[in-house]
Amino acid sequence: MSHPPSTAAQRRRRADDADRLLADVFATAVGPDPSGLAAVAVGGYGRRELSPSSDLDVVLLHDPAVPESRVREVAEALWYPLWDARIPLDHSVRDAEQMRATARDDHRAAMGMLDARAVAGDAGLVLGLRSHVLADWRREARTRVEEVRAGREQRIERSGWLAYAAVPDLKESGGGLRDGVDLRALVATWLVDVPHAEVEELRSALLDVRDAVHATTGRRTDRLVVDDVPAVATSVGMDPEALDLHVRHLGRRIAHVADVTWRRLDGVLVPRTSPRPRPGVRRAGPAVVQVDTGVGWLGDEIVLTADAAPRTDPVVALRAAAAAAKAGLPLGAGTAQRLARDLGDLPEPWPAPATRSLVDLLTAGRGLVQVWEELDIAGVVDRWLPEWADVRLRGSSSPVHRFTVDRHSVETCVVAAGLRRDVDRPDLLAVAALLHDIGKGRPGDHSEVGAPMAEQVALRWGFTEADADVVGRLVRWHLLLTNVATRRDIEDPATAANVAEIVGDTAFLDLLFGLTQADAGSTGPTAWTAWRRGLVEGLVAKTRDHLAGAVPAVASDDYEGWPADLALPEPEVLARTGDGVVELTAEDHQGGSLLTVVTGDRPGVMARIAGGLALQGLAIRSVRVVTQGSAAVSLWEVTRAGVRGCGSCPTRRTPRPCWRCAPPTVVAWSGRCATPSPAAGARSARRTCPPTATRRATSSTWSTRRGTRCRGRRRRSCAPPSTTPSCERRAGLGCVGAATRSVGWPSCSTPCRTASSPRSRTCAARGVSPRPTSTPRHARSASRCSTPTSPCPSCATSSPASRSARSVPRCPRRSTPPSRSSRSSTRSSSASSAVRRAGSGSPRTRRPSSCWPASRARARRPWRASWVAG
Repeated sequence: MSHPPSTAAQRRRRADDADRLLADVFATAVGPDPSGLAAVAVGGYGRRELSPSSDLDVVLLHDPAVPESRVREVAEALWYPLWDARIPLDHSVRDAEQMRATARDDHRAAMGMLDARAVAGDAGLVLGLRSHVLADWRREARTRVEEVRAGREQRIERSGWLAYAAVPDLKESGGGLRDGVDLRALVATWLVDVPHAEVEELRSALLDVRDAVHATTGRRTDRLVVDDVPAVATSVGMDPEALDLHVRHLGRRIAHVADVTWRRLDGVLVPRTSPRPRPGVRRAGPAVVQVDTGVGWLGDEIVLTADAAPRTDPVVALRAAAAAAKAGLPLGAGTAQRLARDLGDLPEPWPAPATRSLVDLLTAGRGLVQVWEELDIAGVVDRWLPEWADVRLRGSSSPVHRFTVDRHSVETCVVAAGLRRDVDRPDLLAVAALLHDIGKGRPGDHSEVGAPMAEQVALRWGFTEADADVVGRLVRWHLLLTNVATRRDIEDPATAANVAEIVGDTAFLDLLFGLTQADAGSTGPTAWTAWRRGLVEGLVAKTRDHLAGAVPAVASDDYEGWPADLALPEPEVLARTGDGVVELTAEDHQGGSLLTVVTGDRPGVMARIAGGLALQGLAIRSVRVVTQGSAAVSLWEVTRAGVRGCGSCPTRRTPRPCWRCAPPTVVAWSGRCATPSPAAGARSARRTCPPTATRRATSSTWSTRRGTRCRGRRRRSCAPPSTTPSCERRAGLGCVGAATRSVGWPSCSTPCRTASSPRSRTCAARGVSPRPTSTPRHARSASRCSTPTSPCPSCATSSPASRSARSVPRCPRRSTPPSRSSRSSTRSSSASSAVRRAGSGSPRTRRPSSCWPASRARARRPWRASWVAG
C-alpha cells in the first residue's frame, strides 16, 4: 500500500518558527529579568506536531510569589502582539499551584501537561511543574486510568471508529490521534508498556494526512469529508480510493494496539489467580485450561497450548477462534501471529470438523467481532477467504451504512445468529450473511457478481452442491424482499405471486427473510424502521400464503388497489358524502397511523387532503384511493403514531386545521373542533347546513403598521344546540348558548356566547369566535385573523347588553376600540340593518370592516356578505 510523503520535518519546522516568534515576544514583554515567568508549550505544540492550521497552546506560567500587577503587564505585552499577527492562539495564565490543581481536576489537562516544554523564560519553573504533575499522575494512576477509559468510550460513542465511520474524524474517532495521546499517557503511569516504534510510526502517518487536509481545505478541521477526499488525494499523489483505505488501515492498527494495551492494563489492575468461569468454557485448576485440542484458556485470552501444531493441524485455528468467540474472550495477539506464521493449508473441500468449527465461529454472536478482527489483522482470514481482501475496509456508497463493507458483513453474522431458531438451516444463513456483500469489491451489481463467488466459497468450505446453490441464491436475492416491499404494492396479488416464483418454497423464504432482517438490522437505524419491517413482514406473509395455496388466484386486472383484509366503508357512510360530509378515522399502524378518509369524488380532493395533513406536520408514507359511486375512499399512511380523527365533518373548499384542537388531531374540515365533549354524548355530532341556505363571508384586512395583508375565508355551517367541545372548555372560551333556528335562515356556526367578559359578548354579537390567548401555530398559519360575519336573527334580537357591545365592534386582533368618528360610521351600518336588508332580498350589503389599521383609526375597508339560497 502506498503512503503519502512524510511531513514530519515540516511540522517540526513550524514548531521551531513558533518558538522563535514566541521567545522574541516574551523577551520584549518581560524585559531583562524573566525569573518566575515562563512561556510553556503544551498539547500538540508541546510535542512539536503543528499542522498548517493548528493553533498554539501556550500557558504563561508564573511563580505564586510574582506580583499580580507584574503578571498582568507581561500577559498583555505577550498576547497582544500575537493577536495582532493573527496567530491562532489557545492561551491561559496560571501559577504552578493552579496548574497542578487543574491537572488533578481534569485528566485531559493533565495529559497535556505531560507534554509541556519551556519555550522561553524560567526553565526550572517548567521542569518543576512537569515533575510534580508526573508524580501526581503516577500516584493516582488507577483512578486516572479509569477517567481516561471513560473519556475514550464517550469519544468513540460520539465520533465512531476511524476504520469504519462514513466520515472519519482523524483526531477524535476510535483509532485516531487522540488514541495515540492516550497511549502515551498510559505508558507514563508505568503500569503498562506499548510498542513505541509502531505507535509513533502510525501516529506520524496519520498526522501526514491531517497536514494534507489542512493544506487542501485551508481551515482547521480533522474530519475527512467525502467531498474533500479527491483534492486531498491529489495533493499527496494518491488515488482517492487508496487514500481512503490508507486512512482506515491506520485507524484500524492504532485501535488494535489500543485494545491490546487496555486488555493488558486490565490484567494489571485486576489480577486473577485463576480463570473466571465463562459460558461454554470448562473451569479447572491449572493456569492454562485446555478447552479443546491444542486450545487453552489463559487469563482473559484464548491461546494455543504447547502441544498445538498449526502446520500439521490447520483446523486448530478454527477451533481456537470458535472457542474464543463462544466464550466472549479475545484471541491472544501472540496466538494470532503464530497462526499467521505457522498455519498449514486446509484441503479442498474442507473436512467436516473444519466446516463445523467455522459454523460455530459464525454463529457465536457478538464474540465473533473481536475474534474476526484479530485474525484479519494478523492475516489468517486471507488464508480461509482470499476474496475478503476485495472488501476489507471498503467504504459503502450508501449513506445509510454505518460500517465499511467488511465490518458490515461481520455485523450481519452477529444479527443472523439471533435468528438461527427461526430457520431450518442456520448454518447456511450464517455463511450467506458473511458473503452477501462479497461482490462489492468487483465491478458490476454486487448481488449478481457475488452469487457465483459465494457458491464457490461454500463448495470450498465443505458444503454440498445443493447447499452451495442455496447460499448462492441467498446472495443473489438478498435485496429482493426489501426492494419489492418498498417499491411495489404488496396488496397486489401479482406481487406475492412474482416473489413466490423466485423463492420456490417456504424454507428458502424463511432463510431469505432472516438474511433480509440481518442485513438491514446491521446497516443502520434508518434501514430497518418499523414501517419497512411491517412492509417486509406483510410481503412474506402473503408470499407464504401463496406458496401454501391458501389464497385464490386473482388476475392482476381484477385488483382495484384496496387491501383485501380491509373492508370498505358501509353504504350509508358513502351516501353521506353526497351531503358534503367527510368521514375520517385513524388507527395505529406499523409505528405510524393509518387514516381512512371518505369524501365526495371531485377534482383536486386528494391534493386538498394532502395539504390538510401537511398543515398538521404529518409525513405521508403511502396513499391508495378507490371510488365507490360518487364517493372517494382514500387510505393514508403517515409517520406519526397516536393520531386521532375528527369523525364526521362538513366539507370545506379548502381543508384547514382546527385551532381549538390540540395536536395530534388531524383535520377539522369546517374550521371547528369535531371532537365532542363527554357530556354532550351523541348530541355533539356535527350537522350539515340545510341545503336551502348557505352563507359565505369574505373579508380583507390590511395592517399598515406591519405592512402585511391578511385575508380570511370561512364557510359557516350548523352546530347542534348546547354543544361545547371539550377542547373549547379547556381553552377557557366560555359557555355556548343555544342557537335559535329561523325559517329560511341557518343557525350560526358559532352560537351566541353568554360569558361575562366584554370581549366574549362583542364577538358573540358580531358572530366571531374569540381567539384564545395563545393561538397554536397551525391555527395562525391557517387563518391569520378571525373573519367578521353577519349574525343570525337570534343575535340581532339579543339583549340590550349585547346590542351595546355590538354597537362598538372590535377586531379580535385589536386591543383598543376605534375612535368616536369610526363608531358613528359603524352605527350607520349596524349588524341588525345588514340582516334586515339581507332578509328582504338584497343580494349584497356593505359596511365598514371591523379590523382597523393600528396606525390610522379612520382607515376602513368595505365588508361584503353574500347569501346564496338553494
